[in-house]
Amino acid sequence: MEFAHAKNIFKVMAVTLCLPSLVLAGGDQCIDCAPMNPYASPNPYSPSDPVASSSQSLDFSSPFSGGLGASSDVAVLPGYIESPIPMNHFRFRFDGLFDNETPDRAEFFYAQYRGLNADAPGPLSFGDIDAQDYSLYLELAPSDVFSVFFELPYRSVQPQGGVGNIQGGPIGDIDNSDSSGIGDINFGFKYALIRNCESVFTFQMRVYTPTGDAGEGLGTDHVTLEPGLLYQRSLTDRLTLFAEIKDWIPIDGSSFQGRDFSGNVLRYGIGTGYTCYDCNGITVTPLVEFVGWTVFDGLVTEARGNDIAVNNADTTIVNAKAGVRLNIERGNGSAHSIYAGFGQALTNEAWYDSIVRVDWGIIF
Repeated sequence: MEFAHAKNIFKVMAVTLCLPSLVLAGGDQCIDCAPMNPYASPNPYSPSDPVASSSQSLDFSSPFSGGLGASSDVAVLPGYIESPIPMNHFRFRFDGLFDNETPDRAEFFYAQYRGLNADAPGPLSFGDIDAQDYSLYLELAPSDVFSVFFELPYRSVQPQGGVGNIQGGPIGDIDNSDSSGIGDINFGFKYALIRNCESVFTFQMRVYTPTGDAGEGLGTDHVTLEPGLLYQRSLTDRLTLFAEIKDWIPIDGSSFQGRDFSGNVLRYGIGTGYTCYDCNGITVTPLVEFVGWTVFDGLVTEARGNDIAVNNADTTIVNAKAGVRLNIERGNGSAHSIYAGFGQALTNEAWYDSIVRVDWGIIF
């Protein structure tokens, strides 16, 4: 199947998966099995009681809090913005990315294209690409405010060409063959600076390692540090706010004519989830998120007519994301969590024109 056709199928799947929750959100089919109380505990207290509030302001009874979005014992998780809640979590995720016109921008997605620079670590393929990322994620929380995580990605890349009759550069013709393999493995930790019944505010550090074959478009060929701040708050019993800000800092990236090709990228996002259905341990939460990236420096390889040129990479990219998350409790604070969603670029410059995400996880 051609990927242009696959993209349309994925879009239909994403809309189809989202429709049931949107219908529930607007009708009488949502059932409240019990009153939602963000301050619920074995010994309920009133938030207006200063003595009780101060003694119970931090809820360390479990990695989850009924106050974080629903009456369920399992907190609502976002779709694209990262969750600030330290937890025991195993996840399998699929991302389908379509129409990435400048994949080596600031060496954020993959390393500098090799056609104009024989010393560059990136692939000979040039032009639009489609890609699929599959990842296994494991997070372990020895306490309710701290966790460590590890992510193993696998990537498939299909160059789409589309650059006329350009014949590569100083080292030969363009190679538009597909490639697949292990991507850049990453790991890190979360530490909750604030965690109570209504909100979580967390510092996260993530480290990307250059394990992917950069010459095949599977990695960036450099170490990257990504410190960030993550936030989640219950605005009402059903409505949850998510936010993040992260700084992507490449270490020892490649260069072009004496200039750093890799660049600093600031990522930020805000979103909401509305739990429209909560009954018998099942919650359905439609999610809307906006994610942006500001590229401060670095370079990018671009097509200009029948020429290939290296230009400044600085730009701002904004995407809109929509999806739905389904949680199915298994008892003892554990649950299956399933997400399906679709994202679309809102700006002319983009990492990709559109993205489809599906993931399944178990929270334990």
